[in-house]
Amino acid sequence: MRNVASNMGVLQNQVTPGQEGEATATRHTLYANATSLTLGWFGRPNPGFGASEDTTLRAWARRPGGSWAPLTFDGAAETVLQGWDSAATLTPEHRTDVYADPLPGPFQVGDVLEVMTWVSTPTGTNGLGVQGRVDTAYDFGRVKGTAAEVVSAPAAQFDASGPGTRPSVVLAPSAQASSWALIGDSNSVNPDRSYMSIGFRSRNLPHILNGKHGLATGDLAGDWWDFQLGEQLLYCDSVYSALLTNDGGAGVAGMQDRLLTVWAKARAAGVTRWVQATKTPSHSVKEGGGTSGSPEPTTSINAWLRDGAPVIDGAAAPTGTTDPDAVRATVITWDFEVIPGDPAHPVGDGWIGDTTYVLETELGSSTWKPEYDANDVNHYYDAAHAAQGEVLAEHLRLMGF
Repeated sequence: MRNVASNMGVLQNQVTPGQEGEATATRHTLYANATSLTLGWFGRPNPGFGASEDTTLRAWARRPGGSWAPLTFDGAAETVLQGWDSAATLTPEHRTDVYADPLPGPFQVGDVLEVMTWVSTPTGTNGLGVQGRVDTAYDFGRVKGTAAEVVSAPAAQFDASGPGTRPSVVLAPSAQASSWALIGDSNSVNPDRSYMSIGFRSRNLPHILNGKHGLATGDLAGDWWDFQLGEQLLYCDSVYSALLTNDGGAGVAGMQDRLLTVWAKARAAGVTRWVQATKTPSHSVKEGGGTSGSPEPTTSINAWLRDGAPVIDGAAAPTGTTDPDAVRATVITWDFEVIPGDPAHPVGDGWIGDTTYVLETELGSSTWKPEYDANDVNHYYDAAHAAQGEVLAEHLRLMGF
């Protein structure tokens, strides 16, 4: 069973407003022939951001121009996704992975499936959210109301703004060359389209986008590996990571250790390739003069990554080392040169892509270009994501995807 449609999300993080409930309708292009499809929703509560109560979920599907047909969950019309509990630890037993009963086909490559996902919103609480805002490239938008109201709502009632709830996977047997789990932090949550979505959609690559406010590589190196990636890796053989923004406090050595730990976990989990983005700038030139943040340790970790993240006997080696025992990952440089690495490197068949340079004033400065700098050294929005998306699309093309 493989992920055979792109443009999906993992439920978590943001607020879905409205006391009667709300639905989001999405379009999914299929990349495989199938006699039936299985849709899944992966709930990942993020304390402080998502629903503090359990949330009811209903869903419908249709072909373009057809009528909405209700999906069922073990024969029932609805299912429940867990809310967050401030006392709970974010371990696998606190996640929710639900799958609808199979949707009969047949379906063919290029078919479009439209899905409506409705979640209840208890009065006085935040609703269950999802990483990523409504994106009119494939979302109809949101519509408020009860389950009965949203399924009969005319197109004019849909609101193309704000976050929306959507399926995490569309599954069927498939022999695709690759299927991708994309992992990020709030920079995957805030924009209408993250650069990962832009890049992978432009190359027509099936993927699942998972983003969480505050997520760090250190979380995956610790107890959150299964919580964040476990279910996705049942259907994805490749990982693209835009993490590192929230790892700066660990210092350069700490970030290296975290990366080496998650790369080892990925190999143990059967991941064919791990693709690592360089860390986004951490130094901001403030309007009217002055600076905020510090370019270190971002400058140093990016220098190591741009050097292929050299490793000797499983440990990080110094940037620029000439030790013959050092192994390096394949790197795609800022000017799109592909520097081949050693398949023995922990990223496996993956690579390191320099997606950061397009945001920097100069290579290695870790200072935002003025056109992308919103005086926030941690977050950036559509224009910068669009620039990175073009870079990522070219990286994927250069690597044969």
